[in-house]
Order: sequence, then C-alpha cells, then structure tokens
Amino acid sequence: MSDELIQITPLGYEEKIKDFEDFQLKIQERILRKAYTKGGRYLMKQLKATIRGSGIKATARSEKYSDRLIDAVRGKFHRGRGVNDNSFFKVHEMGTRGAGSGTFRLRFFDVGTKERVQQRTSKLGNVFTFRVGRIQAYNFMDNTVASSSSAIETTVAQTIDEEINKYKDKLS
Repeated sequence: MSDELIQITPLGYEEKIKDFEDFQLKIQERILRKAYTKGGRYLMKQLKATIRGSGIKATARSEKYSDRLIDAVRGKFHRGRGVNDNSFFKVHEMGTRGAGSGTFRLRFFDVGTKERVQQRTSKLGNVFTFRVGRIQAYNFMDNTVASSSSAIETTVAQTIDEEINKYKDKLS
C-alpha cells in the first residue's frame, strides 16, 4: 500500500444524503467537500506526528535544499461531478516538484532503498566496488493509515451529520 496514494473516499454517506433529497446538488457537494477535507487534514496531522516521532530530522532545514522534510506531506480535495461521483481528498508524501525543493527525500525514508554500491576504476585498471549504504523503510504512511482509519471515518461521518443538520435547520 505504500506505493499508492491514500484516498479518503465516500463512507456510507448515500443513506444520509438520500434522506435529505430536498438539498440542492451544490449543498450536497459542499457537505461532502467539507467532510472529506476534515478527514484528510486529520490524516495529514497524524502523519506529520508519526514522522516527527520516527527519529529522522524531519523538521530541520536542509542545507542543500533549504526546506524541511515534513513539508512533503500534502493533501488536496479532488472534486468529481455530482454527488454519486468520485470526489476524494488525496494525501501524499511526495512533496513538491519545484526546482530546488528536496521534499521528495521523505519518500525514500518511507519506502526505503535497496543496497547501493559504487564502482571505481583506478588508473591501473583495477575495479573497486564499495557499499554506499541503504535507507531502512519506516512505513510512515501504512502505519498512520492503519492506526487512524477508524478515527478518520468517525470524523467524516460526524462532519456529514453536523453539516446536514446545519443546512436542515437553515431550510426550516
């Protein structure tokens, strides 16, 4: 699962929305957007806390890239068409693709790397092979999703209920 992006998808909202069919489509989309965003932000907060507690220097500024590894945790709401669509909030740890940004390095700590070796040839033609090392996988994303998935579902369901009640009170 660590190779895929984690997506917060609809969590049984159909029954709740069908009870309130008098809502306009725009209001229904607004309710879902707010719920998914709240659940996604909760996952981002938990992921950053897991990274901070892992022991790597995630909050220190890099001398080479002048940014922090913790800044690689990103999230964005992707809007579909209509209520029964594919709207979701995507959380990833890929960082940005900006020139001079080094946030991509967090992915190496999450997934890990294989053993790296280098070869050098001397002036006499002898080949020297030596190990450069490997990065051990910390599995931030998998551990965070496994530990906080029920809390995310609860947050999304509570937000949907609160928003439905808020708009129901406005209409009546």
